[in-house]
Amino acid sequence: MGLTKWVVRWALLVCMLAMAHVASARPVRCSYGYQDSSCPPNLVNAPQPQPQCPASAGWTTTAASQWIGSQWSAPSCNYQAPPSCPSGWQEMAGPSWNGSAWVGLSCQPPPPPGPNTCQDGFASGPAWNGSAWVYACNAQPQNPAAICTAATASSTVTVSGVGFSIHNVPGTQFTQYQNFSQIVWGPNTDHYFNWPTMAVDDPFGNTDINNARLGMGLPQSADWVDSWYFGTYTGPQFDINGTLYNTYFAACALSPTGSVDGVQLTPSYPAVYDAN
Repeated sequence: MGLTKWVVRWALLVCMLAMAHVASARPVRCSYGYQDSSCPPNLVNAPQPQPQCPASAGWTTTAASQWIGSQWSAPSCNYQAPPSCPSGWQEMAGPSWNGSAWVGLSCQPPPPPGPNTCQDGFASGPAWNGSAWVYACNAQPQNPAAICTAATASSTVTVSGVGFSIHNVPGTQFTQYQNFSQIVWGPNTDHYFNWPTMAVDDPFGNTDINNARLGMGLPQSADWVDSWYFGTYTGPQFDINGTLYNTYFAACALSPTGSVDGVQLTPSYPAVYDAN
């Protein structure tokens, strides 16, 4: 080989080595900082976090999530609502969550109604039924005269008298003339009941408590145990020796509890003399 050819080959080798060095020094295309729109996106994978049940109060985990090869399964969670006091009870302290259960709820029944709840006292109770205090109040006292007036007007009354058989007549057939007033029974007392223009006395029939009690069919104890109220009425006419009268003497017996034991109306007429 001639010197010239050797020199040429050596020069080519040097050039090739220089070009290779330059090529190796340049950044690789699509490497970091040398990307263009033709480069594929970089895919970066990070660990998948394990799903958990909510960490808020009331939640617990009944089964944790499991890795199933490509993803996590869903955990099994349970929620417990905070407890509350029964209906009608008062909450003294609210519940708190300790991480697995609600604790600390404190309840008590409301205070019982006081003695002034019922104006006339308790007829029954108060008794706690588990959710409320149950009680009934005594009825407010009524005017005894009004009770007797209502009983006469709304019921069937017993009518009797000397010379008259006992029979029942609707109270609607009578009109009150004088309001009821109380008279206390006494075994040795004659009772006088005055009309504005006439007098009625006990020789003319059941005008005292004892006779009225007999007419009503009440026991003898009713003479002094019951409260007795008397008034006067007008009603159906009756004949006395050819003279018609329509005046009646009313006796009303009230039991110790205030209920009506009976009402009796006795026919009465003017007296021309005084009872002894």
